[in-house]
Amino acid sequence: MAGEARVIAANQAHQSVWIISTEELGEGNVLANYDLKKKEWIKDPFQPRGAVFQQQGNYLAVDWHGNPAFIDRQKVLHWRKTGHWIKFEGCASCVAFDTKGALFKCDCNDNNNVYKYSEKKRTWKQVDQDNRKIYGLAVTETG
Repeated sequence: MAGEARVIAANQAHQSVWIISTEELGEGNVLANYDLKKKEWIKDPFQPRGAVFQQQGNYLAVDWHGNPAFIDRQKVLHWRKTGHWIKFEGCASCVAFDTKGALFKCDCNDNNNVYKYSEKKRTWKQVDQDNRKIYGLAVTETG
């Protein structure tokens, strides 16, 4: 697989780099991780659905363990954690991780409100109340 990509994502806490490749998978595209030792892109054989990319919004993110999260054509968020894919209910229009591993998403309403995922409670909590229009998401060390 060549390293042709639609989107690239990395996390400064880990050396892992992921792309949404140009290779198709269902209604989206294949994810691939760059293997530093082999110097090649490796597809995830267990990717549940094709990943999509848009001009606005982050459709691919990498957590601090080097695991990807992506959004599919139906705007469903998927996160590979401890070797297994987790599918989240609800709509997502962008995704990001902070440096401590917390997962954030924008919803799909008119303002794309930002939510933080609680792994302990397995729930999303809205973190912004300003009703600003969100087109992309980046998270700092303090969240």
